[in-house]
Amino acid sequence: MALAQVNISLTSNDAEAKEQMGKIIYDGSNGKAYKYVQFKDAATVGQVLEYTSTSGTLVSPVKSAAVGRVAAGVALTTMTDEYFGWMQIKGINTAVKADGGVAAGAALVSDASLDGRVETATTATRGRVIGFSLAAD
Repeated sequence: MALAQVNISLTSNDAEAKEQMGKIIYDGSNGKAYKYVQFKDAATVGQVLEYTSTSGTLVSPVKSAAVGRVAAGVALTTMTDEYFGWMQIKGINTAVKADGGVAAGAALVSDASLDGRVETATTATRGRVIGFSLAAD
């Protein structure tokens, strides 16, 4: 089977949708996956995003905008509010923003109080783990 090369800018910040909403692409060379979504609020590189609707295509780093505190992915570039672009949904990301108290190897969840950041999971939040820390922050 032949694979087609895809020329997509993962750091696009589009005023209107240029891809199918919810489109997922996989990079077999590094195990990463990305999803095309709309950013309800502005975001910066490394911010953890949460879904803001049940559509699965509207995201925000702002806690008060989230629906059910469901982690969606990580911002790959600075995004303008209401614009369209890619977020990372699978694989290693060394730009994820933490709360300053994460140890190497810790299970991570979206921070309960800081927008767009992660914190160490507790017994009560272990069901929402989104990844593991590769280094202390």
